[in-house]
Amino acid sequence: LSSITEKELNDIFNKWTEFYVVQHTNWKLILQITGFLFFVIMFLIWNNQRLNQKVEARTKELTDKNIELSNAVNEIKILRGIIPICSYCHSVRDDEGAWDRVEAYISRHSEAEFSHGICPNCLKKARSENNLTEK
Repeated sequence: LSSITEKELNDIFNKWTEFYVVQHTNWKLILQITGFLFFVIMFLIWNNQRLNQKVEARTKELTDKNIELSNAVNEIKILRGIIPICSYCHSVRDDEGAWDRVEAYISRHSEAEFSHGICPNCLKKARSENNLTEK
C-alpha cells in the first residue's frame, strides 16, 4: 500500500465512492398541478364573464334611469320661466296662442291634478253677490 501514489489512491477512492444521482420527472404531479391550474383559470374566466354581464345590465339600467331623469327635468323646465296669464280671468296662453284655464295648462304640462273648493273669503263674496245668507 505504501508503493501506491497519491493519484492512484484518489482514483481508487473515486471509483468506489462515486455515486450518480438520477432525476426522474414526476409526470403525475405535473399533470395534477396543470389540471388544477386549468380549473382555476376556467373558473376565473367564467366568473369574469358573469361579472361583465352584471355590469352591462347595470349600465343599461342606469342609462335608462338617466334618460328618464333627463326627460323629467325637461318637463319640469317647461313650467319654469314666464307663463303668460290673464290678469282678469287668470287664463293661460299656450305656445300656439290659445287661452285656457290655469288648471288645464298645468295639468297638461305636469303630472299635477286639481280639486276645487271655495276659500272662506270667496264664499262670503259669492253669498253677498247672490243675496244668500249664511246659515
